[in-house]
Amino acid sequence: MNPARGQSLIWVVTGAFLAAAVVGAVLQALVVLAVLRPSEAREARSRAELAVAGVASAFASAAAPPEGADLDSLLSRTRNQFGIRPARLAVRWNDGRLSTWPLDIDRTATRLLADTARGSVTPSELLARRPLVHGQRSIGEVMVVRRVQPL
Repeated sequence: MNPARGQSLIWVVTGAFLAAAVVGAVLQALVVLAVLRPSEAREARSRAELAVAGVASAFASAAAPPEGADLDSLLSRTRNQFGIRPARLAVRWNDGRLSTWPLDIDRTATRLLADTARGSVTPSELLARRPLVHGQRSIGEVMVVRRVQPL
């Protein structure tokens, strides 16, 4: 090293840029956790409320309560219309039966609904619930449930 030349500033400038990038990434993560996640959760709840209100009004206005393929298409159409993915739509009948959409999650939905009642390692969140009324009698309830994402 030539004593007349002095130390190069390249490493100081590089270190400053690296520190700025790390601090920026940490601040961005904090903004996502503090601002965007609660905003997304609020929007998911409002979409879920609209979805269960739509299903409940379809039950109330139908000549006969939808069951089987009619219920499946109603739940599928509602889930797609209101964009409540990855949440699940579930109809719990008064006699204890459970109808879900998507269809392949019956066992998962039972676990999700059980997790909303008690704490679990990966808890579920009940986004919306509405009673299903046809005529003057209650025939069950419709719910939107989703798995809570860990931080």
